[in-house]
Amino acid sequence: MKAKETLYKYFARDMMYLCRKYARSNEDAQDLHQECFIKVFDKIGSYSGEGSFEGWLKRLFINHCINNYKKYKNNYVTNIPEDGLTNIEEVLKDEIDEQEDYNSFDKALDNYTFDEILTLIDSLDPPSNLVFRLYYLEEQAHHEIAHILNISINNSKVLLHRAKKKLHKIISNQVNTVI
Repeated sequence: MKAKETLYKYFARDMMYLCRKYARSNEDAQDLHQECFIKVFDKIGSYSGEGSFEGWLKRLFINHCINNYKKYKNNYVTNIPEDGLTNIEEVLKDEIDEQEDYNSFDKALDNYTFDEILTLIDSLDPPSNLVFRLYYLEEQAHHEIAHILNISINNSKVLLHRAKKKLHKIISNQVNTVI
């Protein structure tokens, strides 16, 4: 029991931060946090000792959070029709045309707290929301996101592009409203 308590105290803060990346509220993050630690204590015997324990723990948390997210969103993420997405060449062209706008967008993000940014991300449609979180918050590459969500790499790129475009529009509207 003492070892569990020590483990919890050592990793609780970092893992709560991770849970908050995927949760829609602090209460949901607390629930995920508790569920994940229960899972950790149940599965700790499966840690093989290869690689860092922290890496194993983080992977367990991330997988649980993603599965919970998919379940919460009625599995929208894994049911994305490939033919319903924008052509990848169009996405690449848009990104080149809008690069200057995105630079000002990145600077505007500096004025937001982490919780405010998460609230903005929550306004995205479920597939774009999750791809954005995985790409920017978990620093996953498109091929990793495609594997995790069982979608194509191009699909991941398109969803990320849509998320950035919508967030850019939201932030631009907020900036223009303030001015």
